Amino acid sequence: MADRPDEGVVQFGTIRKTPPHHALSPNSFAATRIHQTKCKHANELGERGHHLPLREKLISMNRPSNVLAVDIGNTRAKFGVFHVNQNHSVVPITIVARVLDQMPSVADELKAWWRNLHLPAPISAVVAGSDPETRDQLIDAWPLSECRPAAIVSYQQIPIAVDVDVPAKVGIDRLLNVFAAGRLLAEDRSVIVVDSGTATTVDLMTSDQTFRGGSILPGLRLSAHAMHDYTARLPLLNVDDEPAELPDVPGRNTEDAMRAGLFIGQLGSVRELINRLTAAAAHQFRELDPPRIVVTGGGGRQLVHHLAGATFIDSLALHGLALLVQSPAQLSRSDNVVWP
Repeated sequence: MADRPDEGVVQFGTIRKTPPHHALSPNSFAATRIHQTKCKHANELGERGHHLPLREKLISMNRPSNVLAVDIGNTRAKFGVFHVNQNHSVVPITIVARVLDQMPSVADELKAWWRNLHLPAPISAVVAGSDPETRDQLIDAWPLSECRPAAIVSYQQIPIAVDVDVPAKVGIDRLLNVFAAGRLLAEDRSVIVVDSGTATTVDLMTSDQTFRGGSILPGLRLSAHAMHDYTARLPLLNVDDEPAELPDVPGRNTEDAMRAGLFIGQLGSVRELINRLTAAAAHQFRELDPPRIVVTGGGGRQLVHHLAGATFIDSLALHGLALLVQSPAQLSRSDNVVWP
């Protein structure tokens, strides 16, 4: 799905309504406030910042400052830089994903990527991850001497309520997703977030900013690997670069039949879970309005086309990390938080 950089914009606290299936591209704005400065920052963008897609916007800002966010998932590490201007708008400048098993060190990869950006030192850096070991290795070998990161290691560091059996066992990425979706699109309404990555999660947060739980199922990539690894002759499909159009049925060969099963099966599961969570929001939690539907993750680019009224936001957990920087008190609500 191609980015639409001029649509679905959240600017200075006012949201222009996104039509069904449109994506909030990396050029979108998110209103927030930044109160802490844990890292040194520069007062000019630098002559070599011209390669960024938001150059025309950035050069007009009098006091540029950037937040670096890192999210380490099961198979990929995502790096993002979010620009904060004097109007307290956060602009996703650039977001990249790196496959974990294709790089010797996350710290080395981050260092090389950051150097190539030619940006001023970030005012803050924040790290989270569903893989605590890799997250801690990155923090121990943190490559940016100008700026030590905060580590998000506890649900208590995210300013939402968590109403599940064992809050400490909920994946940080799931909480960051609903937190960010609520701040960006649905502060006055419930929200359902679909995150289609290695696993697919479909989660509900009610309008009182309470995470109510959700569902977890195998994602497209995990399902493709399972069919290949646990059968004798089924090939391994690359699901990362599939078109947004659904496969034709019936599939007339093995690969087409697998694609139909993977994509239509995933879509059917997600639709059913959305319907059931929408019903739960209304009947169990007394929500007056239906939840907003927000989609993220690699598989989300394909699914969002077929989910009525849904909005795609790239790397939603990274947005959540950038939004957390406005609440240093929240970041410190853990004995394990890392500060310089």
